[in-house]
Amino acid sequence: QGVATAIINNCRAFNCEGDGFSYSQQDITSPSTNAVEINCRAYNMGYAATNSATQNGSTQHADGRIIRVNSQYQYTYGPVVADIGSTQTWALGVSALDCMLTSADSQDSCFQSGDVGGDTTKMWLDSCMQGGSNYGLWASAGCQIRYRNMTPGSIDGAGSVATY
Repeated sequence: QGVATAIINNCRAFNCEGDGFSYSQQDITSPSTNAVEINCRAYNMGYAATNSATQNGSTQHADGRIIRVNSQYQYTYGPVVADIGSTQTWALGVSALDCMLTSADSQDSCFQSGDVGGDTTKMWLDSCMQGGSNYGLWASAGCQIRYRNMTPGSIDGAGSVATY
């Protein structure tokens, strides 16, 4: 939190109580973090939830930008890759697999664009892989997902999902 740019290369996050990789503002006066994840892995994020908290393999918040390249995220208690706010995301060769929730809503998804009303998240997925969750792609109202060179799986949410 609170750094302008984060470049994460060949990092691993395993058996974490919270998110594997998470970027957000420290406070409203600090910069949003722009991030690049290259060849990163995050597995087993969180525990069987007894509250409304969710844990993601990778997540970007506020109005930050993130590029994910050849990274893999799996076994999370929440959307596997979740970006919210006015974030813009590009993922190339990313695998988002096996959300452990069975909630049949946005929290049980591989790639989630936006969460609450007012979000304007934009996500581009190129040559990515999804599977093992109720939804492959979930775009909340006002948000979008664009994808190519991938099988999207089940699509839901009130946002826009299309190929590019």
